Amino acid sequence: MSISVSVFGTDPQNVSRIAAALPADDEWVNVRTATGGVLEAASDVQRDPPDLLVLESGELDESDLALLESSLLAAPTTTTVLLSANRSSEFLMRAMRAGVREVIPSPPSPDELGASLSRQLERLGLQRVGVGAGGRHGPIAHQLGIRGVGLKDRKSTRL
Repeated sequence: MSISVSVFGTDPQNVSRIAAALPADDEWVNVRTATGGVLEAASDVQRDPPDLLVLESGELDESDLALLESSLLAAPTTTTVLLSANRSSEFLMRAMRAGVREVIPSPPSPDELGASLSRQLERLGLQRVGVGAGGRHGPIAHQLGIRGVGLKDRKSTRL
């Protein structure tokens, strides 16, 4: 069982830096990278929806956010992390309404980027094994779940 990640950005160096922040364990994380903005990312989501979309883009206007929103509505299981220099509350609210799960500053610090990607990958891994985000099983369940090991709730298991 793997998690598919698409990384898009307008600067190839930033795309590489973002991809490098993902776990190197390619056993469970499948990464696709591309240079492009919202249009290319939206096309990718519509063509082959990833589990996680990481988009680094310059200033996004209303039409960019509307395009992103329409593609994410068509792919409701895709989680999106947006890297943006725009930190206004209006922009953050609009991005969240468009379906973006997390907006982090661009350029991000390596720690901030790594923490964001880890949070999203853990949440996706937990969803795969039937535990809600922030579930009580924690990181161990995440590691077991992504390797295809089933988890049982002791309370629901009767002998």
